[in-house]
Amino acid sequence: MSVEIVGAQGFDYQYTVTLYMILKYLEMDHFEVLVENESFEDAKLSYQLEDKTYHIELQVKKKASEIAYDEFATWLAHFQKSKSDCFILDRIQQSDTNYLVFVTNNRCTDNVSKFVGKENEIKENKICFSAEMLKDLKLRMLKGIDNKNELGRKRKEHIEQYFNQKKNELNKVLGRVYIIERKDQIEREIYIILKEQYQIPKMICRDVMNQMLDVVRQGRDSGEDITALIREILKNKRFSRVLPEDKSFYKRDSIDILKSELLQKNLLLLTGVPFSGKTYIAKTIAQELQDNGYYVKLTDNIIEDQEAYYFLMSPENDSRLLLIEDPFGHIGKSENYIQIRDKIEGLIRDRLSINRKVIITSRLDILLDVFQKKQIEECKIQGNGWINTSISSKEEAEKIWLRFYGESDESLQVFERLKRSFDHHDETVFLEIGEMRHLLLSVQNINVLTHMSTDEIIKQARISSEEVCRKIKSYGETYKDIFILLGCFCNTVRSVSVKDLAYILCSNEESVSIRQKMEEEVTVSIGDRQKNSHIHQEFPVYAQMPKLDEDIISILRVLCEKGYIYKERITNEIYFLHPIYTYASKLLLQEEIEDDWDIEKYIKYMRRAIGSLSSNAAFCSLCQLGQEFDREQMIIDCIVEGSRSIFPAIRDVSILYLDQNFDNLNEQVQKDFMKNIRNGRTADKYMQWNGNECWYQMDGKHYFDFFNMDDFWGKDINFTLEEIEERVRKKENFSKKEIYDILSSSLADNLSREFLEYTLLSDEAVIRSRAIFYLFKNYAAKLDFEKTEYLQRFENYNVVYGMLKGMFSSVNDFSEENVKKLIIYFQKQFERKSVSMYVEDLFDKFGDEYDSKAIDWGKYAEAERLRIWKIWAALFSKWLVCFPAKFMGMNEPHMSLNIDRSLKYLNNQKEVVDVANAWIQWIHNYSKYHSVNDYGMSVLDYLITGTKNSACLRKGMIKKELKVNSTSLVTAHISHIVDLWDMLTDEERKTSNF
Repeated sequence: MSVEIVGAQGFDYQYTVTLYMILKYLEMDHFEVLVENESFEDAKLSYQLEDKTYHIELQVKKKASEIAYDEFATWLAHFQKSKSDCFILDRIQQSDTNYLVFVTNNRCTDNVSKFVGKENEIKENKICFSAEMLKDLKLRMLKGIDNKNELGRKRKEHIEQYFNQKKNELNKVLGRVYIIERKDQIEREIYIILKEQYQIPKMICRDVMNQMLDVVRQGRDSGEDITALIREILKNKRFSRVLPEDKSFYKRDSIDILKSELLQKNLLLLTGVPFSGKTYIAKTIAQELQDNGYYVKLTDNIIEDQEAYYFLMSPENDSRLLLIEDPFGHIGKSENYIQIRDKIEGLIRDRLSINRKVIITSRLDILLDVFQKKQIEECKIQGNGWINTSISSKEEAEKIWLRFYGESDESLQVFERLKRSFDHHDETVFLEIGEMRHLLLSVQNINVLTHMSTDEIIKQARISSEEVCRKIKSYGETYKDIFILLGCFCNTVRSVSVKDLAYILCSNEESVSIRQKMEEEVTVSIGDRQKNSHIHQEFPVYAQMPKLDEDIISILRVLCEKGYIYKERITNEIYFLHPIYTYASKLLLQEEIEDDWDIEKYIKYMRRAIGSLSSNAAFCSLCQLGQEFDREQMIIDCIVEGSRSIFPAIRDVSILYLDQNFDNLNEQVQKDFMKNIRNGRTADKYMQWNGNECWYQMDGKHYFDFFNMDDFWGKDINFTLEEIEERVRKKENFSKKEIYDILSSSLADNLSREFLEYTLLSDEAVIRSRAIFYLFKNYAAKLDFEKTEYLQRFENYNVVYGMLKGMFSSVNDFSEENVKKLIIYFQKQFERKSVSMYVEDLFDKFGDEYDSKAIDWGKYAEAERLRIWKIWAALFSKWLVCFPAKFMGMNEPHMSLNIDRSLKYLNNQKEVVDVANAWIQWIHNYSKYHSVNDYGMSVLDYLITGTKNSACLRKGMIKKELKVNSTSLVTAHISHIVDLWDMLTDEERKTSNF
């Protein structure tokens, strides 16, 4: 396979501004837009107004500092490459309807501000430069031109001649020079235009914007007007269609009845045999609801797809429909079907309402297996029964058949022949609707069917994964490879764009979304210049625009024609049309693996998918690789690469795989994994944003500005607390970026519980970790763990850390019962390597009364401190046992200091023994990889001192410790025993009689 590389990727800000200006002027008569041409710079917009055609030459300038007059003069002195006889003002002077518009993210100085105007009313400024002012401008323009070569000298001569014109002529031209300043929130402004002017749902504004940005880039390469393409996206993407545009689509008679059932019960359960049309029925109803204002989301994995779960749980005051496709398994019953069933029952029980609806589809045979029943009527969820979509009558079958093959005599004859066969063999009523459609795609001419035997027709119509595999292999090796790879990058729910597919299949080794450095470097800087050069990075882009090879395009076209995959006409997104096709792709890959063929080529492309800018392709590849986890070291390497993705969601999925299979990893991978976790706190703090999508910086370099109070007191935002709460009351949405900024601001400690509960439903763990911290910290007394899922979800390690830190920040506000539940929860979480590594910082600084990362001890009375240290003892004991000693060192002086301080508060000396036992076990584990120092070996000092009034609790422990196989440890033990000899019992003195 090969991919042709064409074009060069431009600057993102330039294209975003170009799109912004397009959207502002799109409704003008005879509007046209060209992007980057030999006769102009960034873009040229044309439109008609009052019988005049206006032309706007657009130039975009992204600057780190304000625009000074000298710099602006260099903009005006711009010539095209290798040209000296025509510069930018010459072009503007050619017509009194020509305008030059500069758009910049920064502000202008006072002497440039006379050119500043509003983008909504670009009109001639009343510029009145005196001869002296024009001379000054000319000199500044000349100053910016290098005259060391012939081209520079000619350009200076041309500008000198240009300014020989009359003053009023020059002023007229300069009056059509326009600056639009302070466009530093351009993406947000685009979202507002899309939402308010073009009625694009807010939740898909980013996707719509990205699609139109691709069109802008395509316009750069083609040199053609892109207006029609932009309008087409706006027309079709007011909602992303749920139902594919299919000429052979047939609307079942039962759909209106089933839709009424959904509207009445807020739940619709559809089942049937394979290809009975249950998914098409579900999508048809979903499409009709979407056309009437519903937000619709599809998923096939309610457990791992956290975004789908939070989509339905969101408290926003809008109408939402979640379509869950084959949650119990596409081909057979999933291993975790009980967990899936419980999750679905919880959603139905807790979340269904007039504006929260769910459709679930599942195969009939899988449902009977899941519920262990013989009849579908017995398989109910929360008292709701399943509706069988299989064809149930000859009349319905005939109606569908004639819709597909027409009402000719030949069509009726073939139908009757098939019907007699089904009656004779006492099978199903007839072919299912999906089988008839598959037959139509394979054999469109009814006359061909008349010459086929009945068995041949049925065999041609019947679809199984094995039969699909056979057909795909019959097309040739390249077809098989592409089909397998598509199954690695997409499925029936997650799609991959043609652009991303082209990148994945190209020969370029670049991984655009993988961080090459795992370390996070924070440098203290003075002033903003150094800081801004690293914190505000551009979102990665493909360095070159890839293009699919014509052979691959031809294969994709055939797969579409055969009905295996579908390509969205507007978005160029590709996905499988049925789970059986996705499964067939996996079967073909499994055959390759079992036959021990060269599977490295597939792994190579999955690795490229993980490094692409398609989170869908990365997610699907990770899931595919995870199923073959123990087969190849290459696979593990791919997942490790995913853990270094700039996308937090992909990083989290990869870390989950590695965390669950940690013991099967080689030592180097384990070390890299733990280093990645350890650096996570810093990466989360310096999160970047591309529209509404968060990502990590590529180089891991961050700058702490000494004079920037944001680093001390929180981010400065454009919201007041009152404005935030007003939006909450009005049920208005917040973007992810807005939520992140608010939670990072000085307002975070005063946010309402309602807002925090809202933000906790985000699909980004970095947001949930901050939200849960403030929720636990400020509303502990109001939390009910019986009615909420805080302790039931499998959460990311950083969210667990937020819960732990939040609990210790307000521990006395929690009820005794809730504290017990939290202790059990955290003790279990510490068994995860990612969690035990991530919380180390909290335990290390725990007892320090002066460290900002530690507990705020100053606000607690002695009685409150007592409770905190008791909780610490229960958690610290478990954490010590789980401490990943192989991969990190312990600050033993800090550990010893914390443990010693606990003695003041642990009046239950059994707690002291528990800590001592954990400490002893820690020494045993830690000494395998590190030298334990005197602080780390002072366990008997702690044990004897802490149990001086209850020596019976430590019975036998001293004797056992004196027998350990470590000279240095025994020596330390003896030293502590001698120092505390008076506290020993007679039995212990006999044991220690050395």
